Amino acid sequence: MKRNLFRGLLVSLFAVGLGAAAHAQEPDRLIVDIPYDFVLNGTSLPAGKYKVERYDFNDVRMLVLIDAESNKPLLTFAGELSGAHPTRPSVTLHQAGDQRFLTQIQTAEHVFELPQTKAAFKAAAAKAEQAGYLTGTAESNKQ
Repeated sequence: MKRNLFRGLLVSLFAVGLGAAAHAQEPDRLIVDIPYDFVLNGTSLPAGKYKVERYDFNDVRMLVLIDAESNKPLLTFAGELSGAHPTRPSVTLHQAGDQRFLTQIQTAEHVFELPQTKAAFKAAAAKAEQAGYLTGTAESNKQ
């Protein structure tokens, strides 16, 4: 009887430890539906569902954006990183003319600022402003 109780306790502790390890291996993970075509790091991407996850678990700033349909990955580097705000995970798109730029990714753990795309947005916004186009911001929440 004591042997069975000990085995049950041992299996339970192992299962709890395994569950905690599995959770620890998936930080900064997000699936988002982006309803617009957008630009990331100079690459135009179509609207659709995307997975966001860390490229390397040792480097928090390296993210990979994966098209959920084609599994085509795109690597990005976050310049600024801060702790997550108490809002829902999301992505932020800024519009300049007829283009939208993915400038921020917010997961449950962090807020990632994307400097290359922000710089491209600022240049496009200046150009669009000279041409008389409007600029704006949109946000797409986690599904």
